[in-house]
This record gives sequence, C-alpha cells and structure tokens, in this order.
Amino acid sequence: MKRLLLGGFAALAFAAACAGGPRSRLSPGLRDQYQLQADELVSLGPSASLYEVVERLRHRWLEARSSNLVPEATDQIGVYVGSRRLGGVNELRYIAARNVASARFIAAREASALYGPGHANGVILVEMK
Repeated sequence: MKRLLLGGFAALAFAAACAGGPRSRLSPGLRDQYQLQADELVSLGPSASLYEVVERLRHRWLEARSSNLVPEATDQIGVYVGSRRLGGVNELRYIAARNVASARFIAAREASALYGPGHANGVILVEMK
C-alpha cells in the first residue's frame, strides 16, 4: 500500500512539473493563433491585402461570434490601426500586407477593456511598419 501511494504521489508530482504554466514560447513549427508574424504577412506575395492573408491563415478572426445573451454581439469585428478605429473587417482589404509589421486578434473581453463597449466580437489590431 505504501509503495502504491508513493508511486501515485510521484506520478502527480511529475504531471504537475510537466504541465507548468502558460507557454511563453511556442514549439518550433507552431504558430500563435492570435498573432500574424512578419514572414506570414508576406507569404502570399507583395500584392496581397491583409484581408487575403487573414482569410487564408487565420480565417477564424473573420468569424463573428454572435450570441442571443449579449445584445452587442451583432457588432462587427473591429479593426484598429494603432489606437485608431478604421471600421470592420472589410477595411483589411485596403491595407497592403507588405506594409504591416504585425496583426493580432484581441478577444471580446480584452477588446472591451481596451477600447470600451461595442467589441463583443473582438478586434483585429494592426501595427504598420
């Protein structure tokens, strides 16, 4: 019985050590689902719009997450360049991906905290070069 208990504690300790906290770095070959990196932004060629890149590589960013429980959930996904709101996702069609330093999807809760109410579907934050 003692041996069984010690084995169980050892297994729990090992599992806890392996689990750790949130990963600060992704394993090689994995991409952050909330961030577009520089090499990804130019992956479709020099004439691609940011909308085309997002549609191809992070299509879920373009999907509104509607809910009957949240009245503002019919809001469109906001697009910001720095701290300035451009409008909805169609604005991404007018931004050349080659001119973008980074793009990041911000989920509804954080978007509402950063930009105020009206962001129930999140925000795509664009940083230009």
